[in-house]
Amino acid sequence: EELNVKLIGSSEIHAAGKDSDLPLVEPSQDDLAFIMYTSGTTGVPKGAMLSHRNLVATASSVRHVLSMTPDDRHISYLPLAHIYETITHIVYLAAGVSVSFFGGDLRKLTEDFPKVNPTILCGVPRVFQRIYDKVMATVATTKCPKRFVFSKALSVSSSAIRNGNRHGTADSKVWIPLRNRIGLGSVRVCITGAAPMPAYLSEFLKIALGCVVLQGYGLTETAAALSISEADDFTVGHCGPPLSCCEIKLVDVSEMNYTHEDKPCPRGEVWIRGPNVFSGYYKNEKITKEVFPDNDGFFATGDIGRFNPNGTLSIIDRKKNIFKLSQGEYIAVERIEGLYSKAECVGQIWVYGNSYKPFVVAVVVPAFEWLVHQAKNNGWWTKEFPNLSPEYKEAFEELFNDKGRAKTLKDLVRQDMKAQEAALKGFEKVRDIVIECHLDNLGQGFSVENDCLTPSFKLRRPQLTKRYMDGLLKVYADAGEPKIDGEFWGGEQDPAAK
Repeated sequence: EELNVKLIGSSEIHAAGKDSDLPLVEPSQDDLAFIMYTSGTTGVPKGAMLSHRNLVATASSVRHVLSMTPDDRHISYLPLAHIYETITHIVYLAAGVSVSFFGGDLRKLTEDFPKVNPTILCGVPRVFQRIYDKVMATVATTKCPKRFVFSKALSVSSSAIRNGNRHGTADSKVWIPLRNRIGLGSVRVCITGAAPMPAYLSEFLKIALGCVVLQGYGLTETAAALSISEADDFTVGHCGPPLSCCEIKLVDVSEMNYTHEDKPCPRGEVWIRGPNVFSGYYKNEKITKEVFPDNDGFFATGDIGRFNPNGTLSIIDRKKNIFKLSQGEYIAVERIEGLYSKAECVGQIWVYGNSYKPFVVAVVVPAFEWLVHQAKNNGWWTKEFPNLSPEYKEAFEELFNDKGRAKTLKDLVRQDMKAQEAALKGFEKVRDIVIECHLDNLGQGFSVENDCLTPSFKLRRPQLTKRYMDGLLKVYADAGEPKIDGEFWGGEQDPAAK
């Protein structure tokens, strides 16, 4: 009443509709349902025009993969303005699944889980990564016997899960108590999408939650999905076969050495055609023509895929996020970021490079619990504060006020990151890092609020370049590669465009 807002129940809305004299106008399949804006990871968001046909094609295809009943429960916490959550709700409405909405504070999401006791858990890798990091950080601080038990349980459970089995003792002693404690004891299926799920994280979820973990792949332009893994497939590292509503082909990307003739598996840019594919971008004919290059209905996704021997699709790279270093070597930053993200010290990471310099650098948001543990070991953190309270975040930033202390902490981060470099070539290894120590209430340095992340938690690279330009200039200059007049690093107007 204070805000002059009237609450109307759905029953009242239905009754008003029945009493209305207005004629019922049902949409046709090709009528516009949404103008859904993309995340804008590489620039200005684009309005994807999605029809009712697009949405129904995806929803009906996904329903054939997932067996759902009115007894199922879902907790909604992802943005409804994102196609992933939108299509999820359409599928649930068709199946009669109960949907509850979280309290609005992601920090307290685990407090909402027991209230809903979900049977289906949908999320993005970033959210599941936080669960993994929290569990691993907690285990790291326990006494040696408990760490041994956890490590052993993880090892034997991994071996069992890869053969489609469970390890009864590990489940009863470790995993069942863990998932009951966080309110996820009833989850029977976990669905992840919006970004690639690392194989180790998918396997961990299968073990810890004791459920089927399905990974889907899609874009706003494909009404959220074009493939999803199957419940009886125990392998990881892929996002399943194509949905029944679409066809997929891989197109050669010679500059990245990906071709359909690659052995043992064909690789290339993922192109898709089918009734789930959008009609184009709103008032943007130029870019629409770019993503439908051959006028045969195939949409070029910009993602690099691999068809595996079992018919599944793996997303292995991103065509748009590659560039050449000054010596002519190609850099695929998402792969490098994925490898470094496995380091215990890394909360978030963004790798930067350009065609004027011979190496890459990175901005790293340290995993706050890991870094505080290091500070305690050095006697620099002597007081206890609630995690991510204002006092905690202030003390976290103060750790870097002293130059000597900041250098030591930075060196510790770099040392921990180096353990992930075995699979990297010399020119792919990060030469130096910038530390971001200003955290939000979720422990993030990159966030939606500071324009560094999209609503689906993807990096916004142009905005990151602009935000951290001063730090980038310094680390390159310190390494003997200062910026020279005429070089375009991003984050500023390209001199050639003036």
